[in-house]
Amino acid sequence: MSQRLAYILIFMFISPALSLYEGLRSPSDQVKRWSLIAFVTIFGSIIMLNESQDGYVQLQNVYDHYVGLSFTDFSVELYRILTLQHNAHTEEEPFSHILSYFTGGVLGMPGLFFTFVAFIYAYFFAGSMFHLFRIFPRFRYSRLFFGFAVVFLLWKNLEGINPVRAWTGMWVLFYACLRYYQTGRWKYLLLMFIPPLIHIGFGIMAIPAWIVLVFGVHRWIYIGLFALSFGAAAINPGSVTSVLESSDLGQVKVSEYYREKQTTTAETLTAFEGTAWYLQVAKVGAQHWSIVLVAITLILSGAYFREMTPLESRLFSIGLLTKALANSTWFLFAVANRSVLMAGVFILATLLLMWQRGYFAQPRGRTVYQKLALNVAMLLFVPFIIFRMADLIYFVSVFILMLPFVPWFDSSLNISIRQALGELVGL
Repeated sequence: MSQRLAYILIFMFISPALSLYEGLRSPSDQVKRWSLIAFVTIFGSIIMLNESQDGYVQLQNVYDHYVGLSFTDFSVELYRILTLQHNAHTEEEPFSHILSYFTGGVLGMPGLFFTFVAFIYAYFFAGSMFHLFRIFPRFRYSRLFFGFAVVFLLWKNLEGINPVRAWTGMWVLFYACLRYYQTGRWKYLLLMFIPPLIHIGFGIMAIPAWIVLVFGVHRWIYIGLFALSFGAAAINPGSVTSVLESSDLGQVKVSEYYREKQTTTAETLTAFEGTAWYLQVAKVGAQHWSIVLVAITLILSGAYFREMTPLESRLFSIGLLTKALANSTWFLFAVANRSVLMAGVFILATLLLMWQRGYFAQPRGRTVYQKLALNVAMLLFVPFIIFRMADLIYFVSVFILMLPFVPWFDSSLNISIRQALGELVGL
């Protein structure tokens, strides 16, 4: 560990935000990555939660169930989890069950639960960022590139720590795919099969990545499935749900996630009537239309067929199949909603990789139609960017700026940036 990194990590306990800024200015990728990991870990230690959030419920469960839990009971419950039996008072995946027991039962310090969650999330999130932007910012890029880079960074960032399992699993899967296709190392291949142990939904949501891993890139088939999925509203969900309900846990999950019809745009706008315009546009899903537009552009321009590297074509194929999965599982809202976000990660990553190696600086990469399509896509992303930036101040603790140890000693003093600004200006 370099001396500079050691100083930055120590200064994190004074001002995480300034320490992160200083770390990202370093020419060393190691310093940058570990500065981000440390920052996100401290963020997790002072995360803002309310009673309506999944993270709050899981943290309370650590206090209520896991503190004082015997190893025998922990083992019995772990067996029930691995055999897909529903557990009324335990977590439903090995990841959260083991972590809850470690912090509540072994350490007897349940308050550290989110610190550990944040560290694991940060490791794969930061790793994904620094291996995706492996030559960034060494070359000059267009403002449009930086726009898409910002979208990727905001797509599922620090707020993904709150639900604990789903988005941790997503970043583990993306990191595993990215690194395996970059290096070919077996440890990343094995890592691709870990997400279902983090969130049970990845037993379905990781299927696109596994298909590409086993069968390779079959462009016309994947494009066909992608196109056909937009007519998936006509699918009878009965045959799918009957398979999922074959286990005790599956029955519970289907009953929780099943919906009889898709939500229309008009219904969504009615539900969010009176809220900010950018929130309404984001909730309608303009950003997902933008992802579809990017995907269609890369297909129709021929880039998917002739211009992508093996890494890019595999990530893009996963993105297409994941979007097809999202469309086809509309009746399981949790699977569909998470899959559509995962599709965005893989498709945006492909676009950014192509940009960094100079494809869009070449004549075949900057045709009038392609430039127009990407500019329209970026325009559709604007409300999403505003929404994510505005949302940040509601769940990020003001102590991430300075003195993060204050809430460690007295959690009642912890307030969000939005609350602090309200107190400051009298709102």
